[in-house]
Amino acid sequence: MAHNPTADDPPAEVGYPQLDPGQTAAVAAALEQLIQLRQSRQLTERQLSEMRSVIGAQIADTERLHAFVLTNADEPAFVMPAGPAR
Repeated sequence: MAHNPTADDPPAEVGYPQLDPGQTAAVAAALEQLIQLRQSRQLTERQLSEMRSVIGAQIADTERLHAFVLTNADEPAFVMPAGPAR
């Protein structure tokens, strides 16, 4: 029999699915291909190499962020006031 959640139940933790290395490589390759198609005439080999490093670092950072599970009830670590700075 299925459990119907109530207000007394603790919030369910829902995380992002982690990509396996093959999926990560496919995402990196697709991003690299997109950038090369759009900017190939303007990028040197050195810039393309740096771009690959940046893409890899951004994917790794995203995976690290997704590994940190939050619930809907988690509050931000800071409060940003709306309105002009004081």
